[in-house]
Amino acid sequence: MGHQPHRELSITITLQLPCIKIQPPQILLTPVPLESNATATLTLLASGYPSGTMVSAEVDEVVLEDGTKIKPVSVIFPEGSNIPAQKHDQRQLVGIQNQEANVTPLTCTVSFCSSTPLSVCTTITFTDHLHNRSKVKLFAIADNCVLTVWPYMALHRSEQQIVLKTGTKHGTTAVEAILQRYHTPSASDSFPNSDSVSGQTSRNTDISPNRDTPINLGTPEFPAADSEEGLYYQNVLLAVERWFSLFGWPSGPNPISVPHTLRRVVSKIQMNPSTGRTYRVSQNKDSRSVVGMLHHLTGKQIPGIPRCQMFSSDIDQCTHQLLQQHEAMLTFLRVQGASLCHIRPEYLLDVQEFKHWCSLQSNEEDHGLDYSSVDYESLSKRSWTDVLLQIYKVLVLCRVSERGSNSYLNPEDIDGILPVSSPPLASGVPSARWIVNFDLDLTDGLVLAALLAAYCPFLISSLQRMYTTTNSLEQILHNNIIVAQALTALSLNLDVQPTDLSDPNPVQMLILCVHLYERLPQYLPLQTITLSGGLHSTFSKQVRLKSPSSEPIKYQVYILGEDAHLFSLPNGSSVTIPPKASTELAVHFSCSVFQPMEAVLLLISSSPSGLSSTTLAFNLKTHVSHITPINTVKCKSPCYQQKVIQVPINNPFKKEATFRVGLVESLFNPVEPEKKKNSPVQKASSNTNIKKMTSDKSCGDEMEGKGSDFNGTCSEFLSAVRSVCLKPGQADTLNIHYLPFFPGTKYCSVLLGCPQVGDMVYMVKATAELPLPSPLTARPSANIVSIPSNSDPAVLVSVLSLHCKVGQVCEELLRVPLINMAREKALALWGQRSMSADEYRRRMITHTLHSSTVKATTAVRKLSKQMAQLFRGVYKGEEVEYSVEVSLPQKFALPSTVTVPVREETRTPWENPADCGCVDIPVRFQADCVGQFTCQVILRSWCDTRVYVLEAQVTSQHNETHQDWRMQAEVYGGGFSGPKVLNVPAGTRACYPLTFHPSARCTVTGKLSLHNDHDGTEHVFTLGGVGEHPLPVDHVLLQCSAGQTTHTVMNAETDLSAVSGPPSLEIEPGQSAPYTLAVSSLKRGKQTGNVSFTEMYNIQEADKHKGNVPGCYEVHFSLEIICKPAAPIKLIVVQCVAQSSVAIEIPVKNPRGEPLRLDVYLEGDDLSGANRVSIPPGETLTYKATFSPGAVGKSTGSVVFQSEQMGEFWYQLELYALPPPVIRLPEDCCQLGKWTRLSILQVNPTAETLELTVTNSNPRNYTLEMDSGNTLIVEPHSFTQLGVRFSPSSIGKGNHAAKITFTCPQDWCVLFSGRGLIPGSEEPLSISSLIGSNASITIPFRNPTELQVVVDISLTDKDPNGASNCHQITTDKQVFSIPLRHTEGIQIGEGVSLDVPVVFLPNTMELQQAWLCITMKPCSTPGSSTCNVRSEQESSTICWIYPLRGIPMDLPVENSPLGVLRCEAGCQLERKLDVQLTGYVPGNQVRKNQEVSQVMVEDFLCTVRSDSKIERSDVEDCLSVSAEAARRDPETGIVFSRPSCAVCVRQDLGVFHLSHYTEPQVDDVIITEATELGKSSAVGFHLTSTTRCAARAVHRSVPARSSSEFSVTPASGVLPPVGSPGAPFSLCFTPSTHSNHRARLTIQTEDVQWTYEVRGETPPDPPPICSTPTRGSFPVPINPTNQQLRSFVAQNLRLPALANSSPLKVRR
Repeated sequence: MGHQPHRELSITITLQLPCIKIQPPQILLTPVPLESNATATLTLLASGYPSGTMVSAEVDEVVLEDGTKIKPVSVIFPEGSNIPAQKHDQRQLVGIQNQEANVTPLTCTVSFCSSTPLSVCTTITFTDHLHNRSKVKLFAIADNCVLTVWPYMALHRSEQQIVLKTGTKHGTTAVEAILQRYHTPSASDSFPNSDSVSGQTSRNTDISPNRDTPINLGTPEFPAADSEEGLYYQNVLLAVERWFSLFGWPSGPNPISVPHTLRRVVSKIQMNPSTGRTYRVSQNKDSRSVVGMLHHLTGKQIPGIPRCQMFSSDIDQCTHQLLQQHEAMLTFLRVQGASLCHIRPEYLLDVQEFKHWCSLQSNEEDHGLDYSSVDYESLSKRSWTDVLLQIYKVLVLCRVSERGSNSYLNPEDIDGILPVSSPPLASGVPSARWIVNFDLDLTDGLVLAALLAAYCPFLISSLQRMYTTTNSLEQILHNNIIVAQALTALSLNLDVQPTDLSDPNPVQMLILCVHLYERLPQYLPLQTITLSGGLHSTFSKQVRLKSPSSEPIKYQVYILGEDAHLFSLPNGSSVTIPPKASTELAVHFSCSVFQPMEAVLLLISSSPSGLSSTTLAFNLKTHVSHITPINTVKCKSPCYQQKVIQVPINNPFKKEATFRVGLVESLFNPVEPEKKKNSPVQKASSNTNIKKMTSDKSCGDEMEGKGSDFNGTCSEFLSAVRSVCLKPGQADTLNIHYLPFFPGTKYCSVLLGCPQVGDMVYMVKATAELPLPSPLTARPSANIVSIPSNSDPAVLVSVLSLHCKVGQVCEELLRVPLINMAREKALALWGQRSMSADEYRRRMITHTLHSSTVKATTAVRKLSKQMAQLFRGVYKGEEVEYSVEVSLPQKFALPSTVTVPVREETRTPWENPADCGCVDIPVRFQADCVGQFTCQVILRSWCDTRVYVLEAQVTSQHNETHQDWRMQAEVYGGGFSGPKVLNVPAGTRACYPLTFHPSARCTVTGKLSLHNDHDGTEHVFTLGGVGEHPLPVDHVLLQCSAGQTTHTVMNAETDLSAVSGPPSLEIEPGQSAPYTLAVSSLKRGKQTGNVSFTEMYNIQEADKHKGNVPGCYEVHFSLEIICKPAAPIKLIVVQCVAQSSVAIEIPVKNPRGEPLRLDVYLEGDDLSGANRVSIPPGETLTYKATFSPGAVGKSTGSVVFQSEQMGEFWYQLELYALPPPVIRLPEDCCQLGKWTRLSILQVNPTAETLELTVTNSNPRNYTLEMDSGNTLIVEPHSFTQLGVRFSPSSIGKGNHAAKITFTCPQDWCVLFSGRGLIPGSEEPLSISSLIGSNASITIPFRNPTELQVVVDISLTDKDPNGASNCHQITTDKQVFSIPLRHTEGIQIGEGVSLDVPVVFLPNTMELQQAWLCITMKPCSTPGSSTCNVRSEQESSTICWIYPLRGIPMDLPVENSPLGVLRCEAGCQLERKLDVQLTGYVPGNQVRKNQEVSQVMVEDFLCTVRSDSKIERSDVEDCLSVSAEAARRDPETGIVFSRPSCAVCVRQDLGVFHLSHYTEPQVDDVIITEATELGKSSAVGFHLTSTTRCAARAVHRSVPARSSSEFSVTPASGVLPPVGSPGAPFSLCFTPSTHSNHRARLTIQTEDVQWTYEVRGETPPDPPPICSTPTRGSFPVPINPTNQQLRSFVAQNLRLPALANSSPLKVRR
């Protein structure tokens, strides 16, 4: 029909559940300051919800540490919380693929604000009407720490800043640091004023709530480097890397790169598939990790992290291990207060592990964040940066106290540090400021400069160049350059550049400030090192540095300060301290000025091992203790007489300088206080003058005065010039005016000072002698001849002359002027020189230069305060008392004192001092002989000294006439002569001059006759003269060479008129004749003699003068011959170490055909050898000389060979004595409390006795085994051993180094080093006692350390060493006891001994053992300084363990049986027995500093003793005993002695008895059978002697116990020697009954005994057939057991000769 009744429709129904998807799935808010809002916007994508569905949001509460619950997070729906209707285009369904198009967005705002520091990770839950919940995580942080909110500061770096608000709030002034925004209105009314370093106006402290804080949604990230925010982040990262690279690692600086260095895996564990073993593979060379860094910063192990973490090679297992490690690390940091809620462990993984973790997350059903699109490097860098900053915050920043949180910079703090006027840089004192931030307030560098100057004042001079007010960037950069240089000089710069300080990053500056906070206090010097010495010398000081560390510490040494250039470090600028040892640092100072110099010695750690030690700072100060003048000028001058002293000066420095002149006067030499200054006053005076010369004012303002005197009291020296300019090396003369007023010696130190170049000191030693004689007069008298009688009495003369006769008494009156004119002139002159130019001009005009005021003022200045007051009183009209001294008191007598009145007058009569008046002084003179007598009269007072001269002429009365005598003189005798006439004036005495001049050696007699023409009298005198050997006329010096002839011509002159002599030499009168000498010498040396020319006297003339022989005329010439040596054959260089010997071999050949004998002379102190050698004809002999130097140095010597046939030849030697090498002995080890012995061999190769002075640098640990003193005597050509005992005082090396120095006269040394070991277990100590009684021993204990220690004593029944017992001994400490009142906390000092008694009380017969423990530890003194830190060994506990072994006894030792020894007669038994000596305990002896005592065999005496006196001799003959060994049981301590065949062992302890039996064991059995009863049968055998000597007689016997059926023939005889057939013996057996027949046959000689058992058998019935073969008539013994017989004869022949004449055979 074409019509369809219905249509078919296709309907698709999609069921969509209500769902809310949140974007982003995780919220990470930027850390904000407190009370600041951080907001974020979330989008809820709702699907499957009808329009208008309400969604609610809930946030978990946060519980604070105090239990308070807060809600810092709030959620706001700006457009409502209902899901809006979908738009029209969203409702069109396209298909299943477009289901996401049905999503409806809903916007909400999340806000975070907290007023307390908070790091929160919370969850926001969204709930719909069906109670379906959707959650999103939120990470938020609020803190005011720069290290936490640095991302916020980077985000708002140009919008906000920290400023200081001041104002009035609630009636008080309040100060607050706030964060404000730029370009906002002024602050509220509570803070009307604001001030900040940038000069901005008031800002609003609130952050606008309308502006959302930008957030970083999802994960942490690092912004791009090309942005401003990224540059800020990069600066923070750089600051973190710098600090952790320098200080974050335990083994020193380790450059790191964040995050690559920290996220690496240190090591992994891999498995070998073939063996199945695991091994560790290091992933990089440096094994340091972040875990080690945390352990270094915290000092403890991180919970949950193993100490040695090793990671698996499996990526899955390794990732799991790393996540656990990072989780434990983050948990630990959060507990410490780190704000790391937003850091997850997976953020810290390395690349491979992170990718693997992401793959694992993608396989899980519950999808979180999609990390596939995350920038891994940005995430890792930001995460590690936050972790490091929080580590720094909680582990480093927490060490900074809060007292410096708000620092106020006051201008007074930098007054003097930063100068106000130091053009062109300084621009004024900076204004006061509060330091509230770490960027703007530190920009100009002034704050850091003031901080550095406060701790390091020596930097002030360099910091004074800074601008105090900065107006441009260039000035700011200039200041920061200076600050950076100062930080670098102090080694405090954290690689911070001046540009970093000019544009500071807050984090970087915070780290720098914390670093300065920790390190700068170490730069404050705590000790002062004073270097003292003389001017122009180099001071030296040794600073001892001691390290308790087990690692070597290296320091860089710096000397800083204005005067640092004057100090030096001779050993370099670095010093290394060995582990647990000390070293010395030498500091030198070149002193050139008086003023004390100051500097700072800094030692900054620079150990390569990374051990960062404390910086050491010392103040260096100098002190000039003594001064050596460059030159000393001496002069003398009378008092009151001016003298100009010319002092030659020279500029020894290398610079031209202007030296200011200063004078210091003293009574004693100020530069030699140790000489002639015994009194305290003298020493104090010298010290005062030294201080004057070395004080800062010595060349200062006080030298500006004309007098140029430092203290204003220089009274006798004056310099007219104030300064003198000298070029380098220029010499000049300085004139010093010297005007003394008191006799005596004074010193004047002339100081030439120039602070820039140096100072010099010249010394003037001036001696003031007595004044020149002053004029005086006297009352007119006839005895006074110097003053005319008719003259004016007021005439003054310099010398008053008297005339009198012998014995006459003259009494006169001297008149002395009241005024000392010389003194008055001197005072006036000195006062004029002390005047200023204006005063001198004024007084010149007014004619008052010589007024009394000038003189009085000068006099007062020269006196002390007490004397000046007295002087003022004198000028008021009082008197002055003078003491009188007379130089010739035997002739002149004057009163002892004179009083001179003082008149107050203004003018002085310069023409005649007597016009002012005189005082009379009586004088008395008397002489008993003729002569002229001169006397000085000295008048002394406290202010004046005067000298007057008296002269007396005394005449004689020998020529009492008034006429002169003329006497005629006649002289007789050869050689005598004199004047012909002698005149004697009237009233005088005259002497006749007589001359004797002999012409030859003879005895002459003569006569002198004096005839007086006046009265005709004659005086005759007998003369006698002796002509001695004449002196040489001339001295002739002849020089020649050995082996050569030299001709010399001599002239002989004579003045005799008639002489004769031999024709060989004839000299005419008045003429000279030549005489030739030929000199020829074969040997070197000096020879002296004379040449005499003697007149041959005529015999006839001799007969004529028999009465007076004139003698022969002789002329003598002294002759000296100097023969110089020829050139040496050879020069030999010899080297030898001092105190040793070396041989010098010289070959000498004899070319002659006869023996040559040479005398040898050795020239040289240290040479020795034969002094005579003989060489056969034509042979060569090697001469040996020995060079044995005793001292180091260079010398010359020679070996000279001389003979009469060949003359002389010699060898020259250059001798070098080298210094002995330093001997270093190997390190010695010894347990603490014991000692070991070392030996030093000293050899004396010289021929002199050596007296060695031995010096021990460490007597505490090393003891020299010397008798007394410190001198060791070594005989010539011998040697000796010096024992040295080493006893440690600590465990380890410690101070166990020593140097033993031997001096004679040079030094050579032996170096020792030792190591102290931990005490081991001591040897067991045994105590024996009877049951029920007690015994005790005393164990001495000595403190071997250098500390005061505390000792605990205890007994224990368990071995402290844990060793198992070697013996089953009952352990019971109750049987042992220590009878001390206190056994714990006993304090003993260094080297003090303590005796510990131990009592043993056994109650059972069981061995007991215990251990005595002596525990020692140092005393902990409460006030001990931290610098006295002992080593780890000394601070630990040390224990000595003494094993105790108790041995109970039931019976006394005397009755203890030793045992039974059984020995047959005829044999010798040697047996070694162990004898227990329980009472002998070597370990119980004194153990003070001794080695462990050893048990020696020599300690025992073994004797043999018998109880029976009758048997004693037999026992002593048969038994011998000796101690073979002695040992100690290491467990029980019991001593065992091993004697051989011991009967008695005695050690003063008891006697041990030994029983013995002499029943011998038979050598063999002889069996004989009889054929029938009553018939005899015989057995024969042969025996020989055991020696090869002649045969001896023997005795044979059958013992009494045998029956009479046996007989031996022969009964006695001789045994032939060894090797012979032997002597036959026959044994006959005659039975009488059928029974067992036995007997014992003994054959004995002096040496050997044989014993045989004889058995006789009877035949049965019928009689048996004899089976014993016979040889002749002697049957052979048979063995019934058919066993092989032993050849006893052969054995006897092999027996050795035994001791004690024993005949026994040895049996072992």
